[in-house]
Amino acid sequence: MARRPPQPLPSNPFATGSLLHQGYHRCLLSEAAAGTDETRLMYARVLGYLIVHIRTEQGKATIAQEVMDCYPDGEKMDELARFYLNHLFRLFRQNKGRTPAPSDHPSRPSFERHRNFYGGAVTPAPKNHSAAKASANFAGSVWTIVDSLAGIDVLAELDGAKAHSLYNGLTLYPEIHNLFDKLNLWFEEVDGQANTYTVETSYPQNQIPSLQHLPQPHVVTFTSTDPTLALPNPRYLQLHAAVCRVAHLSGAAAYLWRFDRDLEEKGVLAHDGSSAALLASQLHQALHKMH
Repeated sequence: MARRPPQPLPSNPFATGSLLHQGYHRCLLSEAAAGTDETRLMYARVLGYLIVHIRTEQGKATIAQEVMDCYPDGEKMDELARFYLNHLFRLFRQNKGRTPAPSDHPSRPSFERHRNFYGGAVTPAPKNHSAAKASANFAGSVWTIVDSLAGIDVLAELDGAKAHSLYNGLTLYPEIHNLFDKLNLWFEEVDGQANTYTVETSYPQNQIPSLQHLPQPHVVTFTSTDPTLALPNPRYLQLHAAVCRVAHLSGAAAYLWRFDRDLEEKGVLAHDGSSAALLASQLHQALHKMH
């Protein structure tokens, strides 16, 4: 299935003279300076699209200020983009291979795959001191990003048993579960309708069998017959949706997919140093999984 191609940053949508306008303008300048370098183009677009698509004003201002602090140093701009790729994007993008087929046992339905949005940020601590220190640094960065961009206090909302709360999860068909984990499917809020979302995908939806039972457009409403049971938290879905949009508009989704594919296929690092970015990405993944 064909992915959505990356898109150049649109013209500056923010009020002239505002922090958001200035930060976004520097992303446009970085994009122009990247020329035909696809990786640096992607880095500039990650930062620009984050300013556009993060929903909270605090989150937009945080990224814009960080861009202002880094520009015009191209290396610092690239490093800032990599930081978000390796922490925020990797929080949501799960690389676990193919989703197992569901059991045929009648007590286990075919939509049994359960996904916790922030499970990777609050899972038990690693076993040794070195791993604990590295993992704590990684998790601390993730918690800070999620709080500053979306106003979600991970420790307060999801510590301990709270990580398995109903508001922190979805139960999905295996095919949908896999798409959701790879940033290829997300839920866009429908204005004025509580807990109602349009299903958006990076692929043509007529090529996704599990969506064909839904009417067009693909809209779902989360409900419960028991008012004491929590529904998926809209803020969590909102941040996931923003990351998905940015990943595909910027080209980051394909970039991360290629890294994961290269590691699986090659299994080794090049001696000329060309695998440095691959190594850095995989180390961040490893730290994410340890925590």
